[in-house]
Amino acid sequence: MVKRRRRILFAGVLAIGLIAAGCSPATTEYQLGQSFTLEPGETAAIKNEDLTITFKEVLNESRCADGAVCIWQGQVQCLLNVTADGKNEQLTLTQSGSGTAFQTYHQYYIEFDVTPYPSLGEAIKASDYGLELKISLIG
Repeated sequence: MVKRRRRILFAGVLAIGLIAAGCSPATTEYQLGQSFTLEPGETAAIKNEDLTITFKEVLNESRCADGAVCIWQGQVQCLLNVTADGKNEQLTLTQSGSGTAFQTYHQYYIEFDVTPYPSLGEAIKASDYGLELKISLIG
């Protein structure tokens, strides 16, 4: 009787683990120099590099909305979880105003653009953001 309960419990735990593993977001591979877009929670791996990037969330959105008159262009900040050379750390990308922004991280040059750009009177839901990225080697 005890053995049967243990087998049933083990089978249940195994089934839950397999279901949970199937629900985790997949990591998509990209080449260096290839443009791609991540939504919050998505992960990209750079092929032939020990580099993965997860777009966690938009931390701050203060860009001057289309249709508004502003004295400052504002900025948007995105939080990333980055694993490079086996080291896991958080990285904040900051884009001022509109257009592509640039930042370096270790030996990588990161081009990025946060979309959509805000419009006057229209709220952007956290899940609607996209982070357009292009990763290259410096030099």
